[in-house]
Amino acid sequence: MRFFVIVVLSVAVAGTAWWLLAHRANRTSVADARPRVPVATVPVITSNIEMRVMATGNVQAWFDVEVSAQVSDNISVLYVDEGDVVTTGQALVQLDLREINAMCDAAAAARVSTEAAVRQMNASLTNTLRQFGRTQQLFHEKVIGQQEYDDAETAVTLARGRHDVTIAECNRLTAQEKELGVRRERYTVRAPFDGVIAQVHLDSGASVTPSVPVVRMTRISPVKVQVELPETHAPDMRVGQPANVRIWTMAERVFTGTVTRIYPALNARWRTQTVEIMCPNTEGQMRPGMFARAEIITGRTRALLVPDVAVMKLSGSGITHLYTIVDDCAQRIDVTVVTELGAYVAVAGAVQAGQPVVVKGQLRVQTGTPVIVTPTTMLP
Repeated sequence: MRFFVIVVLSVAVAGTAWWLLAHRANRTSVADARPRVPVATVPVITSNIEMRVMATGNVQAWFDVEVSAQVSDNISVLYVDEGDVVTTGQALVQLDLREINAMCDAAAAARVSTEAAVRQMNASLTNTLRQFGRTQQLFHEKVIGQQEYDDAETAVTLARGRHDVTIAECNRLTAQEKELGVRRERYTVRAPFDGVIAQVHLDSGASVTPSVPVVRMTRISPVKVQVELPETHAPDMRVGQPANVRIWTMAERVFTGTVTRIYPALNARWRTQTVEIMCPNTEGQMRPGMFARAEIITGRTRALLVPDVAVMKLSGSGITHLYTIVDDCAQRIDVTVVTELGAYVAVAGAVQAGQPVVVKGQLRVQTGTPVIVTPTTMLP
């Protein structure tokens, strides 16, 4: 009985081994029978590249200011209109000067009158001092008594007091006149910087107060481009880093700029880092509100480069991959695109320098597909 069982087990093991070998041979023959897909490959290369961080944002005016009057009155003359280019200190709006001019004229008249009084006080004081000098001589010669001498001395003291009061009043009126002159200057609204009139809020005759904007001014040369970066790139940002900026409506034009400000705190809602880039705008082509795409150059490094056509994105997953060749069959490798360099991209992943990657026919293969390889050459 035991012998019979051993024989049956031996036959079963032998049959299983035969089936496995036959099945493997059948699969190999099927694979070998599949048509080979022609593909073209290029080797992975290494090169020193500029590390770039991509970001999107908006163009903003360098300055954008609501200009208000410093005093309350009615607009007499409006010197500018929307779109006018103005310079620092240029008059924009003139308020009604009639009241302030009358106050200035009254102050000037009072000052002139007081200056005349000062001259009279000077003459009176001079005469009093002369009289006191003669009285003092007569007193020393004992011609007059002590009472006459004291009266003369008191007259000098009173004359000096009146003189000093008149001088003080003259100084006060002079200061008041200067103050009114400063106030009168505030009746002219002037441009705080070189720029463009973006909007005029009021017309001639309107009543204004210091809290009511009269015009809005902007400065668009240079401009600033405010972009948002993922928080993973925040440690790489430095003030002074160069940047290339493209405007959506002028895709072929590249504007050069410099990082001028890095916000100290990240956006807690979106986990992004806000960065400002200054771009010269002498031609005025960049306008506030335009959509911009920026490339910030953070440094240089050694990287693996493959043609951009070799990298594919798995729809709906965000996973990027490429195909290499292993034992005459296609092999998929997942990679991460580090930066885009035109016809080439820098990648990171399980790839090595010199390894062939498929640049033609990759849409017809998957892992394990037999291929016929035609090497080609692409220069970065």
